[in-house]
Amino acid sequence: MVAPDFTHWDNPLEKISVHFYLPEGQFGESDACVWLDVDLYDRESGRWYIAIVGFNCEGLIRYGIGYEAAGGQIGYKSLDGGFTIDCNKWYKAELSRI
Repeated sequence: MVAPDFTHWDNPLEKISVHFYLPEGQFGESDACVWLDVDLYDRESGRWYIAIVGFNCEGLIRYGIGYEAAGGQIGYKSLDGGFTIDCNKWYKAELSRI
């Protein structure tokens, strides 16, 4: 997937929508089916921010909580989204500003 470069975009970003299709036999039950990875630049503070959210076919949602102290790896937390995703169907995922 190719993402647009919003680095020089002057309008506030409210929501990103992604449409996706999962072909049958390509993902296991616990595999992450979809990841939304958004890097945002705050011009006023001169800092980059990352928003990363992933979910699997059983509705487990994993989201980034920031960089860990050592190694620069992103730490994650999980929650049950209360949904399932079936293969061979189109879906829409949205990441919204709160």
